Amino acid sequence: MTTNPSALQSIVDKMRPVLDLPNDGSLGRRAKRGQAKRRPDREGTAYVAAHLPADLVTRLRVAAAQDGKPMHELVSEALALLLAHRAGKASA
Repeated sequence: MTTNPSALQSIVDKMRPVLDLPNDGSLGRRAKRGQAKRRPDREGTAYVAAHLPADLVTRLRVAAAQDGKPMHELVSEALALLLAHRAGKASA
């Protein structure tokens, strides 16, 4: 089955007001790397992903809930402590 692009476009055009789609034709297009607008609260940060043991993540969730902090803050604190500890060992 082949799809007629103009028929598909006409459907999108009819649905645009209902779905509140952008009129600039940017539907389905993402900004290129480095050109996306960043959230102000993420300024000066970098995205890091890691596969961690499930039990460690569970303990992290519990600790975050107990402290009333997001998990990323606890991870950031833990990494800062680890790196400070390593820096102290290297200079000793």
